[in-house]
Amino acid sequence: MKNNTLFRIPRSERNNRKDLASTPQVSLLSSRSTVFSNDSFMVEYLRDGKSTITEDPEMYVLSMVVQGGALIDGNDLWLDIKSGSLLCSVGGLRLKEWTDDFSCFVIHFKKDFLEELLAFAPPIEHTIDSKFGQTFVFLVAENAKKQIIRLFADIYEEYYSGNFLRSSMLKVLLVELVLKVVRATQIAPTQMEHIKSRKELLVQDFQQRVDKHFLTIRRVNQYASMLFVSAKHLSESVKEVLGVTALQIIHDRISKEAEYWLSNTTLSVKEIAYKLNFDNSSHFSRFFKRFAGVNPGQFQRHVNAVELC
Repeated sequence: MKNNTLFRIPRSERNNRKDLASTPQVSLLSSRSTVFSNDSFMVEYLRDGKSTITEDPEMYVLSMVVQGGALIDGNDLWLDIKSGSLLCSVGGLRLKEWTDDFSCFVIHFKKDFLEELLAFAPPIEHTIDSKFGQTFVFLVAENAKKQIIRLFADIYEEYYSGNFLRSSMLKVLLVELVLKVVRATQIAPTQMEHIKSRKELLVQDFQQRVDKHFLTIRRVNQYASMLFVSAKHLSESVKEVLGVTALQIIHDRISKEAEYWLSNTTLSVKEIAYKLNFDNSSHFSRFFKRFAGVNPGQFQRHVNAVELC
């Protein structure tokens, strides 16, 4: 996708774009932004994650992902965004991870930027307070996606244009965008994405790693090291999110694998114990009985008897 053509990126910002993209934590905000002296409004077009979203706690943030995806660190929340995601929040956001093709528009504004318009249209102020007071991510429907991206692009172009009445035009366009966001989110509220907490994402990562390594890694502290957290923190997070212990998750995965081999193969208990990496069949039998209530041989015979019936 040729973003600089599709979104009419100003010529001044196209220069040396490759150099900017290869430099860590460089903002793609053009130096021409100093021409616009109002510190209550700013718009950026980010590529490859080489910038923060915003760290100013007083700034409202409205962002639209054009392509790719990223993980945003939002204090107590991790926000997973992708192409078509619309992000609304209040400051304190940083890009954590991103795909190579990631790009997005980001508008930062304070409510006083729209002060004149808000005086004549109180519902807009209520809309901003209600919509942006709590962080949310919304996946825009395809039929509205291009229209909203185009409006972001128009605001971006106007911001760098230096045209007469630029400030007034930006205010009008911003109000239009806010209203379109409200309309889109009310038409399809089911597309509102669940925002996962750090603990939920940690537990999700833990479960994925257990599923991948349960045959060889069976200690909670080993998984904690892989996830760069303490065993205590991992255990507490799993208990809070899932209501069971981290060790139960590991053992449950092993027991499910054991049930599969006992139910779907003609392997002996000893062979299955070896396949599941137990020291011996006795150890495997004791482990399995704690979960199934019967030993592996009894379980296997019961399954075979049911199949014969």
